[in-house]
Amino acid sequence: MYRSVSFFIGALLIVLGAGIFVFSFLGLEFAALLVFAGLGFAVAWWHWRFYGFLVPGAVLVGLGCGFGFYLNTDYGIKAISLGTGVGLFLLWGVSIWTSGANMWNWWPLLPGVLLVFLGLVDSGFSRWWPLLVVLAGVAVLLSRRRRIGNFDDWDILR
Repeated sequence: MYRSVSFFIGALLIVLGAGIFVFSFLGLEFAALLVFAGLGFAVAWWHWRFYGFLVPGAVLVGLGCGFGFYLNTDYGIKAISLGTGVGLFLLWGVSIWTSGANMWNWWPLLPGVLLVFLGLVDSGFSRWWPLLVVLAGVAVLLSRRRRIGNFDDWDILR
């Protein structure tokens, strides 16, 4: 396959225009624009393997899906926050999948968890979210125990 910049940009413009045209009949032009622009960045990342394309790609896909969800449901503005958070989880998953475990790959989880949390608050989830904090604490304690060996070696308890 011929992989030049002009071929890539031409194919991207064709897919972007066709996608927005199809979604315009559903009233989702802006959401489709965000999703297809994000997919364009994702294809550019796949083509050149430059991480700088993956970040806006995942964020735009998540933001576009959240915006489309916002327009078609009664979930409200929280759908945009939820969609963007899921896009950041997508970024983390793809970066782990393609580059393996790396200490720098965890950064999308911080804003992703915050945005998903803000999207879920006040939606029936608000009563039960403290249990997730408890489970996170248990997971941290168990992972520390597994690394150290037993509870007698913990410096924090002395």
